[in-house]
Order: sequence, then C-alpha cells, then structure tokens
Amino acid sequence: MHRASRAAAVLRVALPKTDGLALQFAGKARALERILVKERLQLRIFYRFSGFFEASLAVFQRLNETVHRRDNFFLLCHTIDSNGDWLSHTFGGLRPLLRIVVFVMNKKAKDLTKEPPRSPKAKVGGYAILGRTIDKGRALLWGNIGEYHFDCPLDNMLFGWKGIKGDDFKALLETGASDQEIAKWVDKSGSPKSEQEKREWGEEVLRTNPHEDPEKRDWYIEQLQPLGLDPKTTPLFDWLEADDKASYKQAA
Repeated sequence: MHRASRAAAVLRVALPKTDGLALQFAGKARALERILVKERLQLRIFYRFSGFFEASLAVFQRLNETVHRRDNFFLLCHTIDSNGDWLSHTFGGLRPLLRIVVFVMNKKAKDLTKEPPRSPKAKVGGYAILGRTIDKGRALLWGNIGEYHFDCPLDNMLFGWKGIKGDDFKALLETGASDQEIAKWVDKSGSPKSEQEKREWGEEVLRTNPHEDPEKRDWYIEQLQPLGLDPKTTPLFDWLEADDKASYKQAA
C-alpha cells in the first residue's frame, strides 16, 4: 500500500506537469503557425512584385547600355507602338500605357538653335550628308532643330540613293543609336553599296550645283545673292557651309 500510495502521488504530480507541457507546446505551435502564415504572405507579396522588379531591372540595364555607348549618346527617346517592342514586351501588363517616352539629354547632340549641324561634307561611315542628317534628326527629337528640317531634299539625296525611308531612319535615332551604329544600319538597309560606290557617290554629290538645273536656277541665285557667292561656281555643299556660318554669326 505504501508503494502504491507513493506511485499515485507521483502520478498526481506528473500529470499536471504533462498538461503544462502540452499547453506550452500548443502555444508555441500556434505562434509558429502565425509566423509561417506571415512568411507565406510575405513570400506571396515578394513573388507578386518580383516580376515588376525584374522588368525594372531590364529597363535600367537598357538605360545603362545607352548611357555608356561609344558615342556617349545620352538621348533616349523611345516610343511604344501597338505592335510592341522591348519595353512593351517587358511591361506586358502595362499595355494601357502605350506610349512611354524617356528623355535623357545627349551632351553630344547639337542644339541647332545655337550652332549649325555638321557640314554635308563631313562623312560618317563613308557617307557624305549622313553626319548632318543625324544632327538634324536628333535635334528634332530633342525639340531644338530651329530653322532646319529633317527628311529634307538634302537628306533624301542620301535616303533615295541608299533606298531607305526617313521614318525608318528617325525610328533608329529614337533607339539612341550611336553614329557608328547608324552607319552600320545604313550599310545593311536599302540597296547594298560597295565602298567604291560610296566614294564615287560622295564625290558626285560634292560637285552638285543646283544652278545647273533650270528648274532650280532662279531659286539658287536668290539664295546665294545675300552671301555674295557666284551661283555658277558654288556647289551646293559650299553654299550650305557658308549659309550656316552667316546665319549663326548674324544671330550672335
């Protein structure tokens, strides 16, 4: 009886301890469950936003690539059209924002309200006129083209000979392409031209004189008269250079 009484006493002491441990375990289990629920919620939120963060990273990487182009070109003016491009594919869920335009100033782009574009004699990738066309196109995108015109008859001397369109060229400028990249695009676009053909064409346009065209003669005489130039002996490119200098000298 003595041993039985002792055993009963031990059980009476042990059982309350067991109940206490069980309650303590249950409390910890509930706390752990709350932590797990919170963690799952945070994970769901994270995964919801991870796609957005990845998309943003792609944009920043593209901007970084543009900023560090060899030509140090800082103008990125990109239009999203209904067909989509790299941004519309990246932000597929944001298609209501069909037009996204990002402007970052190009410190090498010319402000044509303050200085002239490059001479048509200046070659880029072996092409005469191209440097001037690039300057005017970039200025058009930035909104400081002044009195100049992009996709004008001069630009179309190059566009027509190469078989490319002004709108396609402008779309290329909107990507932030450097001079070298533009020249490579011109090489691959339109009608293929050899290096010899480029040289011969460059020499030909260098000699172009509107005075030799009866339909343009009177107009050309009128343009050259204020500059004191002889229309008969002044090629088109020489007149453009002289007109650029006179225009900005007068503005200054």
